[in-house]
Amino acid sequence: MRTFYITRHANTLPATGRMRDFDRQLSERGLADAPMMAQRFAARKEPLDFLIASTAVRTQATARVFAQAMGHMKFESAPSLYAASLDTLMGIIAGFKDELRSAMIVGHNPGVSQLVDHLSGGVGTHLIPCTTVRIDLHVERWREVAGGIGTEVWRDAPPSR
Repeated sequence: MRTFYITRHANTLPATGRMRDFDRQLSERGLADAPMMAQRFAARKEPLDFLIASTAVRTQATARVFAQAMGHMKFESAPSLYAASLDTLMGIIAGFKDELRSAMIVGHNPGVSQLVDHLSGGVGTHLIPCTTVRIDLHVERWREVAGGIGTEVWRDAPPSR
């Protein structure tokens, strides 16, 4: 079995003027939610072997906070995670090293919500910013991950405001 965490980046400022979507930073709410949600994740004391995030500013900021909460773990950045399709996300997962028992992706909607549904057989998931979902994958190797083979174990989202 593999343990997989899917996290949507924390809340962001809207794009304004000539700002590229890629460069959007965390909002005041995102700056508050990210450490709170990262601490809640760390308090579960579930092992995390690998953390990978999109290279967008908002996902990098979110991943940094989660990595810090997990004891300053190192994380990787993947340009292909930015606005990734479901097929791209599945390809990234298939490429994880088999010695990893658990991994987390920090990414973007709609891809991360679609990934939750695809893996767990859910329908219509919409992850709000800074939500993390744990899915247990009933496989021996990451390349065996396919639609419907996972079980959603828990979902943790920041409080509504």
